[in-house]
Amino acid sequence: MTTTRRQKIKRDFSSISEDEKREIESSTSKWETRKAKKEALHESLKKSSHSYKTLHFIQKYVDGWHIDAIIGFAFPGIGDILGILFAIPSVYISSLKIKSFPLTLAIIYNSLADCVIGMLPFYIGDIFDIFIKSNRRNFELIMGYIEDDKKIISEINRKAIFMGIMVVIMCALIYLMFLVVKWQLELLATFWQWFFGLF
Repeated sequence: MTTTRRQKIKRDFSSISEDEKREIESSTSKWETRKAKKEALHESLKKSSHSYKTLHFIQKYVDGWHIDAIIGFAFPGIGDILGILFAIPSVYISSLKIKSFPLTLAIIYNSLADCVIGMLPFYIGDIFDIFIKSNRRNFELIMGYIEDDKKIISEINRKAIFMGIMVVIMCALIYLMFLVVKWQLELLATFWQWFFGLF
């Protein structure tokens, strides 16, 4: 670095007022504090949180082995109810550990959307359920928040109102799909009664 350039940098830095210097130091300190809190939260979740361990297990094995889809094939509707129950650790971590309302809405939306698709009649939903991995997506969102991933955080915050509206819509659709599943089970029961009536 040339002497002239050194003098220019020194002159530029010396032109900053004391208030601006304090503001820069404060911003740096806040960033370091925030980073330390995120790292501490990550470590505490990994080491001692049963919810984190459960969430990790669910995203790895339930989504990996398509357990809810398999149960849905055998018992229509039950796999979808289990899918909602599997989302409880994600909601717990996002709302009580990370304390992010937009993240919680996104997780609830993902889980409800998975449930609605899984409830499509005549096993269509169970086939789609194999490809939808809401627990894995929820895990990725949570890890994005813990690791301070700016892209994930800004996307979730930007879509918070949309997610809130979609949660209400998904709840209404689940009620309608529940009526469809009930009709499907009644139809299946009628078929079996007719079938066994032949003998």
